[in-house]
Amino acid sequence: MGSAVVRLAARDRSLTAVVCFSVLLGLWNVSQYFPSAGYDGVEHMQYADGLIFGGQLPHYTGEYYTPPGYYTVAGVADWVARHLGVGEWHRAGMALNVVFLAATVIAVHRLARELWPVRPQRALLAAGFVALFPLAVKDEAMFHPETLSLCLTTIALLLCVRTFVNPRRAWALGLTLGQIGRAHV
Repeated sequence: MGSAVVRLAARDRSLTAVVCFSVLLGLWNVSQYFPSAGYDGVEHMQYADGLIFGGQLPHYTGEYYTPPGYYTVAGVADWVARHLGVGEWHRAGMALNVVFLAATVIAVHRLARELWPVRPQRALLAAGFVALFPLAVKDEAMFHPETLSLCLTTIALLLCVRTFVNPRRAWALGLTLGQIGRAHV
């Protein structure tokens, strides 16, 4: 029993190290990457600004076809950063993607543990793969809703697998799928 606890603690430390490295890398990238850079960065920031500062959704301009979930959360983060006097306050919306990728890495780890319970090293490898996947690292440093979509989709997949084991968990899957539809599809 004692050796099993030691192995479990070592796996937890390894996952913590992967997540911490991912967060530090993401925050460094956010601090170095221009907020307006990336895929339609200016349009995404205008959407969030218009929603939070102007109280309006965009009408047939920019990213008008994208649901407002990410833009609401990012806009509120920007609002807080602006009121705290942060110089480039759009970086707060970018930093949210670091949190979303960290949550995705943890969800992938849990998903791999569900799929291969007798092979815990696969879970750590899967988490590390996602944490260091170049497109994920790039997306987390942009003002863009894709990392939130990745996070919610991964959580939905995890909940789907868990629902197969225990159908009483279906409510959590339904809730997550509803948020994916609201946030970004």
